[in-house]
Amino acid sequence: MNPTRPIVAAAALALVCACQRETSGPSGPDLPPGFALVETVAAKPGDKVAIPYAKYLLDNGLTVILHEDGSDPLVHVDVTYHV
Repeated sequence: MNPTRPIVAAAALALVCACQRETSGPSGPDLPPGFALVETVAAKPGDKVAIPYAKYLLDNGLTVILHEDGSDPLVHVDVTYHV
């Protein structure tokens, strides 16, 4: 397996979700084939610390956790392996 493939898949998902966020309906963005939404966590009023995220499962078994923070114009990709 190409070692950069999971990074490319995670970056592609982040790009797809970021681009479709504003044009999508209340049910979320339309996902490309091979992506399945597992769960979403939203910040609730009164929470002291909350990090909203969406978790996706790819057909190849890769789990992608996506969190968007619009406070800085930066992109960060982190890959963690469970071995």
